[in-house]
Amino acid sequence: MYCLETGNAVKLPYGFGALVINKRKPAKPKMGEDGKLIIKYPIDWDATNREGRYIYHMNEHTDGFKCKWYWLRSLAKLKLTEIWNVKMIKGNSQLLTKYCRDEENQYYLKYRELNLRKGTHK
Repeated sequence: MYCLETGNAVKLPYGFGALVINKRKPAKPKMGEDGKLIIKYPIDWDATNREGRYIYHMNEHTDGFKCKWYWLRSLAKLKLTEIWNVKMIKGNSQLLTKYCRDEENQYYLKYRELNLRKGTHK
């Protein structure tokens, strides 16, 4: 709950690192080498089946951001962290979705965009 409501990282016990909620905007659509449009947004299959053409989730309720649980393995005191994986249970992922869709409190504004590729995070 602390991580969801504040957006701060939660330190895991026994040197397992930390959990944080990362928000990012998906890559913008671009043209591929073969001239086809490449769109990396997820497909809304319900709307696609109704319309007869691809309809994408644009995440308008979060201004285009996608929120996801992320394990900061660089803070872990374990060896070989690259072979370990953290997967949140369905209830936690659904709770994150609920918090992101809450228009009254707009929790998604508290979550940070982390630069996880370079390993720099605060």
